[in-house]
Amino acid sequence: CGDATVATGPGDGWSVVGRSADGAAPRVEAGAGGLSIRGPVGSDDPFGGVRWAHLDVVAPAVVDAYVLTVKAGSLSATAGDGLGRVTATVDAGSLLVDLAATGGLTSVSATVNAGAASFVLPDASIHGSLTVNAGSIALCVPSGVGLRLRTPGFSAGAYDYEARGLTEENGVWTSPGWATAVHLIDLSTTANAGAITLDPEEGCR
Repeated sequence: CGDATVATGPGDGWSVVGRSADGAAPRVEAGAGGLSIRGPVGSDDPFGGVRWAHLDVVAPAVVDAYVLTVKAGSLSATAGDGLGRVTATVDAGSLLVDLAATGGLTSVSATVNAGAASFVLPDASIHGSLTVNAGSIALCVPSGVGLRLRTPGFSAGAYDYEARGLTEENGVWTSPGWATAVHLIDLSTTANAGAITLDPEEGCR
């Protein structure tokens, strides 16, 4: 029930700074496989007694993956050139993931439930999946990248791919430059009572 930022900095160290309404500290769990940072005990429960206010996380310049979870709050994340994978879950919250400077990215997956998420993708070849249930996802991609966005045979959601110049065949939408593009973005996209928007006029940031 608060907001947080995640960014990469120079070197190989981590920095975590947070504050909550009652002064409780964030939960930090470190291991050989990664680092887990969460709000204080009770902040995951919207009816709990602790209310998380703000969290700033600075990650090392090279991090293999982000696993981001937002529950009834907001999170803004950026990354440097070393990030390879992003997995995100949003429940009744909002998420902005700006990956424009992430040259090593290869995979993006997200599920949004009654919330909103925005993704700014880099000029790179990426695969993955985006699913939204009663919410929205905005996707911004560089010009010149080949796009292939797959949709289910039936969906109660909305997609604006045709308005953005993509053509459809059997539920697969491709950009005009798909066959000759240097970098290809290939995503499975599903909107259930929600919407997925490609390159919205107001941008994704």
